[in-house]
This record gives sequence, structure tokens and C-alpha cells, in this order.
Amino acid sequence: MRRIGRHRRKKEKIKQKAIIICVFVFLLIMTSGYAVFSTNITFHAKGNIKEPSRVIKA
Repeated sequence: MRRIGRHRRKKEKIKQKAIIICVFVFLLIMTSGYAVFSTNITFHAKGNIKEPSRVIKA
């Protein structure tokens, strides 16, 4: 059986951590995107536009 060097083992651990982090970030993006696009948002706005009164001083 061949021994794996320290350097190679360290590279494999870093690679594995990076893959796990990427998977979690991807899942977070997917779940938040699904939540955003599956929600129906309706706005009911009512407003009055009034012209400001003009006071002419003499």
C-alpha cells in the first residue's frame, strides 16, 4: 500500500472543505431564490396628489 504524503493529504482536505462550503452556499441560494419567487406580493396603494396652495404676498 502506498503512503500519501502530508502535502497531498492537506490538499485533499482543503479541496473537500471547499466542495462542502460550495454545496452549502448553492443550497442557500437555491432555497432563498425559491422563497423569493414563490411568494406572491400584492401592493394596494392609494394616494392623493394635491397642488400646493400658492400664496402671493404683496
